[in-house]
Amino acid sequence: MIPGVVYTALKALVADRCYPSTFPQSPTNDAIWPAIRYTIISADPVPDICGTDTGETDQTTVQVDYVAKTHGAAVALREQGRAALMATFPPCTRQNGFEIYDSETKTHRATDDYLFQPSSSNS
Repeated sequence: MIPGVVYTALKALVADRCYPSTFPQSPTNDAIWPAIRYTIISADPVPDICGTDTGETDQTTVQVDYVAKTHGAAVALREQGRAALMATFPPCTRQNGFEIYDSETKTHRATDDYLFQPSSSNS
């Protein structure tokens, strides 16, 4: 559920180059930038009187990597992504982030973590 929410919110920002867990590589190993990668880094079940649910109400933390050839482009893409994710349902909150240069791909990466709490939406 949450991966679909993230993909739907972010795909238009990078012409559908929004990928789960990894960036695809071409035969020449040249990826197309800018691109976005999202990774589920935790999914914690919410206990209730009936035990736990099927996963649809898990509190899910997603790391989102905004990658571009320049620092400015990566930061600008992250700002667009923040706005897009703040409008999602279920809602999410931004937890933390960082910026880094990847010398192997010669790209800049701006990263944020988001906590989605679907169980809060149902109360």
